[in-house]
Amino acid sequence: MNRTGFVVALRAEGGSLGPGGPRPDGLLELVDGSLLAVTGMGAGAAADGARRLAAAGCTALVSFGMAGGLDPALAAGTVLLPAQVRDAAGRMFQSSESWRSQVAQRLARAGLPVMDARLLSVAAPLAGVADKARAFARDATAVDMESFAVAEAAAGAGLAFLAVRVITDTARDELPRSVTVSLDARGETRLPRLLAALLRHPRDVVPLLALARRYGAARRALAAAAQAGLAKE
Repeated sequence: MNRTGFVVALRAEGGSLGPGGPRPDGLLELVDGSLLAVTGMGAGAAADGARRLAAAGCTALVSFGMAGGLDPALAAGTVLLPAQVRDAAGRMFQSSESWRSQVAQRLARAGLPVMDARLLSVAAPLAGVADKARAFARDATAVDMESFAVAEAAAGAGLAFLAVRVITDTARDELPRSVTVSLDARGETRLPRLLAALLRHPRDVVPLLALARRYGAARRALAAAAQAGLAKE
């Protein structure tokens, strides 16, 4: 019997999967029996969450959440089902082809447009347009910080792997400095820090409002994808 484990960096991403009951091991159990690890941002945290899900008996792992667009054709809210993920060193892991096909069909029935992507996992956010353009020129179309680590942990444990990511900031979006400095160690935005940063950098208000609209589109797409069904049969 398959039991799917979801790795998310942020609580907001995990909330798109629905309510979860806490377990003694720190994981959350979703209503369909899947397990959820909310890890914070970064490869190390994601790998730890993936290992905890494997130890809890999961037979398949999903890296679920948001991603940055590198291809200018990718709009906020676009759902990505990458066939492969890689890191900055060029190492690569494949997602489960059969599982990916199942999920693609479910999303299509739900009316959600889905795209493949060449997903790159990096150690730090790509905040600048120029940084995103350089990554795109190296044949990556979207970027996150966790999927490669989850894929590597899944491969090490002999588990199926899938990445489901939704574009938040696009290739043309510069992440305001006020946003990056307001994040805590888990990648959550701290409002007092954000307000203080905006007072120092008031020009960040306009791009921040644009980013908030993109974020809303991404949250809606994440919730719709989760509702369509992502667990491995």
